Amino acid sequence: MGNSDKVVEVVLNDKYTFKRQDGKIGEAAMLYYAFDPQYDLHRDKDGIQNLPNSNIIVVINKNLSPAAAAEVYSHEGNGHALLYILNGGNHKGASHDNERSWDLNRQLIEMIINSKQELLKICKNNENNNLCLLFGFYLL
Repeated sequence: MGNSDKVVEVVLNDKYTFKRQDGKIGEAAMLYYAFDPQYDLHRDKDGIQNLPNSNIIVVINKNLSPAAAAEVYSHEGNGHALLYILNGGNHKGASHDNERSWDLNRQLIEMIINSKQELLKICKNNENNNLCLLFGFYLL
């Protein structure tokens, strides 16, 4: 992400701002319900709720524990957002492709799993305490 010309905002909040299809700005609460694709935020303006500006925005619920927030970032930031940048802005290519009960987007799943494993490895091996604390993994 650091080598990209795209701006990625990481926001801790219990709500998010979006642009409606009619162009008006809206706000919604971060909920703990199962994902519904119709409410996915689209940078390329092809969804019901779209990003309010040209940046890529990763919103993490501020009410999560630090460890849960780190896991969400691994999924959303190092999964969806990074793949969106790497694939040239292909929203569909950076999204889950669920058919029946499994995800067919293997590249996305591998990126998410690798990100989570790397963070856990760093913390478990105590290679960088500050990074682990930043992401909420408190070492025993």
